[in-house]
Amino acid sequence: MKKALLCLLLLAVCFSACSCSLFRSATYTVAVITGPAGVTDRSAAQGVYRGVNAYCQAHGVSFKEYVASDYSEESLYEQVKAAAGNGAKLMIFAGENMGECANEAAHSYRSTDILTVDCETENKTSHTYSIKFAIEQAAFMAGYAAAGEGYTKIGFLGGKRTSDSETYLNAFVRGVEFYAFEHPSDPRTLRIWFSDRDSPSKELEDVAISWFNGGIEVICVCGEGIYRSINYAANISKKPLIGCGLTQAGFSERYITTAASEYQLAVENTLADYFENGGWDESKAGKTVTLDVKTDMVGLPNDIGSYRFKKFSKDAYETLYARIKYGTLGFDIGTDFPANTVSNIIIQADGFADQTEPRPQ
Repeated sequence: MKKALLCLLLLAVCFSACSCSLFRSATYTVAVITGPAGVTDRSAAQGVYRGVNAYCQAHGVSFKEYVASDYSEESLYEQVKAAAGNGAKLMIFAGENMGECANEAAHSYRSTDILTVDCETENKTSHTYSIKFAIEQAAFMAGYAAAGEGYTKIGFLGGKRTSDSETYLNAFVRGVEFYAFEHPSDPRTLRIWFSDRDSPSKELEDVAISWFNGGIEVICVCGEGIYRSINYAANISKKPLIGCGLTQAGFSERYITTAASEYQLAVENTLADYFENGGWDESKAGKTVTLDVKTDMVGLPNDIGSYRFKKFSKDAYETLYARIKYGTLGFDIGTDFPANTVSNIIIQADGFADQTEPRPQ
């Protein structure tokens, strides 16, 4: 009888322990907060998540992705609260449209560290750190290379018109201009349109196909969520594309290059420092860093399968890269060109200009 009673007590204890374990909330040290596209939209969030996954898997750190149903403040912040409830010690936000949510999280959760990529918090406090990339350098190189490949009719198709997408556009155009200045030839035409959307659509497909049918030889694609539509059009038309941000070569062979930022490597390095120091050290706490060619964090991927130019050689690219890195280009990419470098480039701006005008000579 005593043995039976003892067995029952042991079973009760085991059941109680298992029940507590079963219903205890899981905890995740690192939280990646994203918009509705999650980490599959070929943008910053996907590159950042790759870095988180690579570091955390290698070092036994728990992590979780939190995907909002839309980009509304309420929906995004619900994911912040969910991450905090699951014990997040570090929240990561990636993409220009995540800035407000990151700022609110930094204000509300002072004991949780914040990492932002391609966005910033308004108040720089000791638990925040921001990474930005010199995207103008990468976009300039992409435009220069497109002209160097021999394209004279070039398209730039954007999603929502934001500060970052305008930076990509302006630097891309400057790259085309500067190549034309250094290698005088026939006028080059650039056609530009911002679709004001961040998701695939039939309209995007139709516009891209009509551009290709109308003589556009290559399109630079800039915008979260629109890649699938433009890739469909390029496949139908059998024409090349240029990406922005996350390297697009693995997504489609149509991409001959990308004005790329090294999201994965930057995040892996940052997490290594973070966990080694037990938080943000003095070099990072409350600060923003801009990674550029001097740290080899932006450029055109030139590994096999990513660099698909036929005429613009890798040697030509590496020479251009060095000129930017060591300051021998002759001007600052982030500012306007000197007047004598503006070439015979014709801009056709659809959607935000009423007429086609040549660039000033």
